[in-house]
Amino acid sequence: MKLFLQILLTIVVSIPGMQLLAQPGNDNFSNATDITSLISTTCTTAGTYTTKFATPDQSKASCWSNGPNNNVWFKFTATSTGFINTKVKVSGTGETMQNPFVAIFDASLNQLTCQNYISAKTDLSLSYLGLVPGNTYYIVVDNYAGYSGSFDLCLSDVVDYDFKQGAKDVTAQINSCTSGGAYTTLFATPDQSKASCWSNGPNNNVWFKFTATSTGFINAKVKVSGTGETMQNPFVAIYNASMNQLTCQNYFTAKTDLSLSYLGLIPGNTYYIVVDNYAGYAGSFDLCLSDVVDYDFKLGAKDVTAQINSCTSGGAYTTQFATPDQSKASCWSNGPNNNVWFKFTATATAFINAKVKVSGTGETMQNPFVAIYDASLNQLTCQNYFTAKTDLSLSYLGLVPGNTYYIVVDNYAGYAGSFDLCLSDVVDYDFKLGAKDVTAQINSCTSGAAYTTQFATPDQSKASCWSNGPNNNVWFKFTATSTAFINAKVKVSGTGETMQNPFVAIYDASLNQLTCQNYKSAKTDLSLSYFGLVPGNIYYIVVDNYVGYAGSFDLCLSDVVDYDFKQGALDVTGQMNSVTSGGTYTNLFATPDQSKASCWSNGPNNNVWFKFTATTATISAGVIVNGAGESMQNPFVAIYDASLNQLDCQNYQGSKTNISVTSTSLIPGNTYYIVVDNYVSYAGSFDLAVYNNLVILSLQLVSFNASMSQKQVNLDWSTSQEENLISFTIQRSTGLSDFKDIGEVSATGNSATQTQANYSFTDNNPLSGISYYRLKVTSKDGTSVYSKTVAVNYSTTQSISFTLFPNPNSGKETTWLKIENSKSIPAIFVKVYDMQGKAIYSRSEKLSGLAPYLLQIPASQNLTAGIYNVIIADARSGDIIYRQKLLVR
Repeated sequence: MKLFLQILLTIVVSIPGMQLLAQPGNDNFSNATDITSLISTTCTTAGTYTTKFATPDQSKASCWSNGPNNNVWFKFTATSTGFINTKVKVSGTGETMQNPFVAIFDASLNQLTCQNYISAKTDLSLSYLGLVPGNTYYIVVDNYAGYSGSFDLCLSDVVDYDFKQGAKDVTAQINSCTSGGAYTTLFATPDQSKASCWSNGPNNNVWFKFTATSTGFINAKVKVSGTGETMQNPFVAIYNASMNQLTCQNYFTAKTDLSLSYLGLIPGNTYYIVVDNYAGYAGSFDLCLSDVVDYDFKLGAKDVTAQINSCTSGGAYTTQFATPDQSKASCWSNGPNNNVWFKFTATATAFINAKVKVSGTGETMQNPFVAIYDASLNQLTCQNYFTAKTDLSLSYLGLVPGNTYYIVVDNYAGYAGSFDLCLSDVVDYDFKLGAKDVTAQINSCTSGAAYTTQFATPDQSKASCWSNGPNNNVWFKFTATSTAFINAKVKVSGTGETMQNPFVAIYDASLNQLTCQNYKSAKTDLSLSYFGLVPGNIYYIVVDNYVGYAGSFDLCLSDVVDYDFKQGALDVTGQMNSVTSGGTYTNLFATPDQSKASCWSNGPNNNVWFKFTATTATISAGVIVNGAGESMQNPFVAIYDASLNQLDCQNYQGSKTNISVTSTSLIPGNTYYIVVDNYVSYAGSFDLAVYNNLVILSLQLVSFNASMSQKQVNLDWSTSQEENLISFTIQRSTGLSDFKDIGEVSATGNSATQTQANYSFTDNNPLSGISYYRLKVTSKDGTSVYSKTVAVNYSTTQSISFTLFPNPNSGKETTWLKIENSKSIPAIFVKVYDMQGKAIYSRSEKLSGLAPYLLQIPASQNLTAGIYNVIIADARSGDIIYRQKLLVR
């Protein structure tokens, strides 16, 4: 019977799923297995222990996902180290448990520390420092519900690099790297405090120590991007032995290696490197150490002398994780932030240009800074960032050949990254000494923004007419050609041309300023000319911009003297008896030359020149400024012979009033000049009307006048020596190019012997404002010619009228001006000019409003025979309201 019961018990115990008498011996706290002897020996193997069939008791550890489920208990006596590390192995042979839990408690079941599972078959490691030697402590192992099984256990009382007290000495590792993920923060216990720059922590910090070498420098690189390196979002910091933080680095991205440097260690002293990770991203990493001071500090500045006149590529250098040292350059927005250092020996040119490239492949830095210092750290020059991905260029001229200088590169706070560096000792067009020779470019233009003032260094002085500067001036030179002329056009309005508000000037080789031009508007091209160069001599063109508006531009050069000067007067003989349109010509930026015409208010200001060969004795030149595309205001015009004797001139009549001038004493075959200018500051585009068919041989037009009377315009004209004429067609225009017929008067026809024939016509429906009138003279054979033009300014609110008499005048009698209906105009100017534009009489007159009354012009008593212009202007506005020819016989 006893044998039967034994056999039955054996069968029951062996039936799968049956738990009777199958619980592990350490299934509860009171039966904990003593594993003190296992400390710092070999680990158990092949699944020595199990949670299979274990019953839950006590409470779950605070960090476990659930439980207690199948917890089993171990105990040990703390050793003199006060430390224990427990490793629960589930990944080896015979180890069937999954998703393990582990915790450490004291004898009163106060939890000291715990660890949740990481993954189904990941071994757990749990450490605690601070045990009381000789006391008993408990280790409880469990598993996630449903995953019980066998496991092995490893114990150690040797404090490891999980704690500062067990920091791993890596002095021997200096100037080398580990590989394959040699270290880990996985399961590491947080201790001490987080470094000041870390986002959180301590989380899983581990510790290293080293003895400082004679360089007083350490660089620690935490590698997480390579093979076997599973940590993400790493942290690193350096402390001295008293746990004073020297420097720290926060994570950059999940898999970005960190680099941290410190200069100023005391050789022989012990220092600590602590590595951690953002909460939840523990894993393996590698560590590289170096005591060679690098270009993170001035002391380790990289010598780039051999790199002069070349560039690196692919982002060869970086400010990423660089340590700020020294002071920020004076022009930088902030810093130092992540400055790095380069040094070079100045060459014989005494010049250096440093270009910091951030726009190319592999170049991740943004918003770069750069500066140049001498060996005593006196700043020579600096450049602030321009935009996030704009390359910087910085130049300095005046180095001492053979001396050492420093280039420091930094970035706006938060924008560290890789960059490339280009160096050159060839003085460029940033300075007069390196002025670009553009002689071969004369009579051509660059395109696509070939030149730039961006980052150019100011040198020499600003030109006299510039608003400010020098700001970013650049230099060009050329050899004067046989024409003794140069025109330089600075283009800023085209494709790729980013400069605004340009300046330009021309100098001789001794830097005597010949001429200059200020900006006109932000995107207006500048044109500057000079006539009078010495052929074969060298001259300089300097281009700059208003402060803050540097950028790219193009340059056009010409040695062909143009109509800016008399010597280059544009021949308009072929344009005779026509008018241009759309603003064909311009005096914008034209250079004043010769003298002002006698009747002009001021000048010369921006005079331009035209010439023609006379075919008749008469020429009429009109300046059109009131049409489409015509931007000039307050125009002047004059006619000269080839010896620059003035024949006639006309002053401006209003800002947008067209003007004309007529000369009737030309010698056919001779060359004459028309000069157009404007009242100072009103240059712009204009059109030109040129006529030589105002009078034919069968007609002498003695006079042609227009005047206001009530609400009418009265036209009168006189002729002599008429022959075979049929009619006079009266034409009217609001400009000088759109004349329309408004009436016709029959001609006497045949009066070759007649002294004079007088005609008149009344415009009963005048146009408001300024109108121009002319006569179309038609002969019996159908041929037509035109008279000169006369102007009238008619206002619907003004009915003042003038009558000049006697006219013609003998020259020995007083001329009178009859004024009627003057209530609307309180005062007038009265001026009399001869045909050369010389003023021979001028006075102002207040009008009483009484009508009519007479104004005496006493000067007419002493006039020699000829034709004179009598002009009346409104004293308030200066507008001409009456114009009449006075004939003195």
